Amino acid sequence: MNCTVAISVSTTYHRINYLEKFLESNHKALSKFDEVILIIQGKTDKNVIDELLQRHSFIFYYLEEKLGISSSRNLGLRVCRSSHIWFMDDDTIIDEDAYDEILSAINKENSEALLFQIECSNANRLYKKYRNIKNQKLLAVNASSIEIVVDISFLVKEEIYFQENMGIGTSINSSEENFFLLDIVNAGGKIRREKKVIVKHPCGEKHRKDCWSQHGVIAARAIIARKVGGLLGFIICLRWCYLYFKVSGIRFSKLLFLEYLKDRGTNFVKTK
Repeated sequence: MNCTVAISVSTTYHRINYLEKFLESNHKALSKFDEVILIIQGKTDKNVIDELLQRHSFIFYYLEEKLGISSSRNLGLRVCRSSHIWFMDDDTIIDEDAYDEILSAINKENSEALLFQIECSNANRLYKKYRNIKNQKLLAVNASSIEIVVDISFLVKEEIYFQENMGIGTSINSSEENFFLLDIVNAGGKIRREKKVIVKHPCGEKHRKDCWSQHGVIAARAIIARKVGGLLGFIICLRWCYLYFKVSGIRFSKLLFLEYLKDRGTNFVKTK
């Protein structure tokens, strides 16, 4: 199989300054990909975008007034013509060898989803702890979106998309990538972790802890624990409750457990 790799970058028009910096910083790395897809959400001045992209003629951009990271990711999936796609944010620094590393990993062993590693762009350390996890559902639960490279043909065959009622821009503003990967696992797909750093992202512990206390994030964690299901899902919920208790006391820990007990269902309608 002749594998090709696309990179799909999600942004919004009000972050145009971030986008400009992203494109200038990553021009060389982006130019190596077989397809570069840029999704710009919100009301947009097309003339401004055309001018901005003059130096980056290899980029195909798509405008979408609707907001939401999952909607943006799904649009990237729909327009992608490559065999594989990597999801990217607009505040990252891409390793210049990222394309070669991805292609090498794809050709090494068949997997429906690959997970790479992230470094901090503002500190000399990894973005998070990468444990040697074998369980497929735990791999899915511990993944971050910009680590993920997926096989498009498998997604099309199994009709797997991001849930557009999850993720930034929605009331359940987290964990859309984990739900997405769990759908891949539940459909019989294999996830494989690669011990290679291919992208850098800003790290901020205070910001991450502040996000933890948002009701949408708490609800998302409960949904993911129920999606995993069974004893493992219950253990995941208890572990998150314990972490919330350590960081913030009983209030948010109790809220998470009550969300977990709600009969909200975990199998949302697939969005095509």
